[in-house]
Order: sequence, then structure tokens, then C-alpha cells
Amino acid sequence: MLDLIIIGAGPAGLFAAITFVENGLFPIIVEQGKSVDERQKDINSFIKTGILNTNSNIQFGEGGAGTFSDGKLTTGINSAYCKTVLETFVKFGAPEEILYTSKPHIGTDNLIHILKNIREYILAHGGTFLFNTKFIDFEKINNQISKVYVLDVSKNVPLLAPNSTVEDNHDHEDENHDHDADTDHNHEDENH
Repeated sequence: MLDLIIIGAGPAGLFAAITFVENGLFPIIVEQGKSVDERQKDINSFIKTGILNTNSNIQFGEGGAGTFSDGKLTTGINSAYCKTVLETFVKFGAPEEILYTSKPHIGTDNLIHILKNIREYILAHGGTFLFNTKFIDFEKINNQISKVYVLDVSKNVPLLAPNSTVEDNHDHEDENHDHDADTDHNHEDENH
């Protein structure tokens, strides 16, 4: 089975994941930050203490950099996809008036709820989220990505993305590893 790995749970990553699950595919979304609920706790902690979590903050985490902005939806492009994006937001809980107002506005509080709905939809349709997991590198064999390396940022432990074997991980640690290694991955490491 083809593994679809999306790097980042910002708008592009989430919309890609929605598209994949709506077409019967099962993406794995790798996000270095936390889910929006946990991310909000980290932001509140930073405001109170000044201690920054470098992986989960205003910039990083579910929803991407704009999640904790004021929720205005602006673009300088004229594309049919703009309507699709707004309709998708409404599908997941945004107010319907964003479909017809000249300056659509969701608001941060609504956006947090919408993000949770999008995540639940993706999960219910076979997608997987790996929060606290940072993309590091990938390998190619015959011009195709064969392995994706990630880091569990909560433990600072390097991992392979799901469906890679432990033997593959040892190959990567060896400087003389064989780039023609078997690419038939199993599901040993589904939860990291």
C-alpha cells in the first residue's frame, strides 16, 4: 500500500489530508507541534511565564501559523478554489456568512473548534496524526521516496515514519547503509 505522508498540519496539510481521505486514501500527517488544544496550553503558558516551547507555539502546531491570529480570511488571488476553501470551513463549523461577505472572518475561537472537527473527520476516515513529530529527512531509491525520517520532539528520539522497519532505522544510522534496501514496509511502528 502506498504511504501518503504530509509534512505539517497547517492549512495546506489539512486540506491535502481532507482531499486524500475523501478519495479513499489514508494520509499520515507529521506535525512537529501539538494538537490545537495542547498548543493553546503552551501559548497560555508562554504568556504567563515567558517560557517558549520551540515546537508548539504561535507558529507551530495544528492549524499552522495563522491559527491564533484574528481569523480573517484574506487572499490576493482570484481562484475557484477560494470558494471551495470557504465551503470546507463551513462544512466543519464556520459561520455560513463567510460564503457571501466581502471580508470573511472566522475568529480564533471558531477556528479552534473547526480544526478539531477537521482532525476528527480525517481520523474517522482513516488518516493518522503524528503530533510532536518533526520531519528530518527522506531517502530516495529510483527517484521515489523510500523512507521518511522523523524526530519525536517530546523525547528527542529519531524515528522512522510509520510503515518503516526497525532494520531500516539501523541502516540509516550506519554511514555505509545500502540505498537499495528493501522498501516493502510493515506496520511495526504504527504509533511512532
